[in-house]
Amino acid sequence: AGVLIEAHRLGAVLASHDDTTSDQVATSAQNGVGFAEFPTTREAAEACRDRGLSVMMGAPNLIRGGSHSGNVAAAELSEAGLLDIMSSDYVPSALLYAAVRV
Repeated sequence: AGVLIEAHRLGAVLASHDDTTSDQVATSAQNGVGFAEFPTTREAAEACRDRGLSVMMGAPNLIRGGSHSGNVAAAELSEAGLLDIMSSDYVPSALLYAAVRV
């Protein structure tokens, strides 16, 4: 809890990572998270939307047509209106191509 207090005191924007369930998203929201980085399921992405959290996915996921680890596809979230932010996820050149694909 001390880290959260300091983060809020400093005005840091907090992100969750790899939320899977709506309960995990609820905990993230209670902790003041501003956006979810790479939710692993559509359930989590929908829970983010319900709680006003932005959803970020990796551009390589979109370009590949899915997650390399079997998680929800960025394209599925985009088509459902659940994708707000794209990240390069270690492949900076993927951002432009992903923007064109979206």
